[in-house]
Amino acid sequence: MIGPAVKELRDSKNMTQEDLAAQMQLRGVDIETLSITRIETGQRFVPDYEVFALADCLNVDMESLYPDSIKKK
Repeated sequence: MIGPAVKELRDSKNMTQEDLAAQMQLRGVDIETLSITRIETGQRFVPDYEVFALADCLNVDMESLYPDSIKKK
């Protein structure tokens, strides 16, 4: 669910997938570039601790990563 937002935010910050993976690793999340690709394309489940780290890396709150249809519930 969060893949499109991760990609959009990452692109808006001129970060590569490699940059994002490196930032995640600095936060203690063992993740590879291929995993970032799979997250962005919706092919990989994202556990809550990774959502937290992704939001931190992208400098947004976690809610910003979820589609509006989820936020309204």
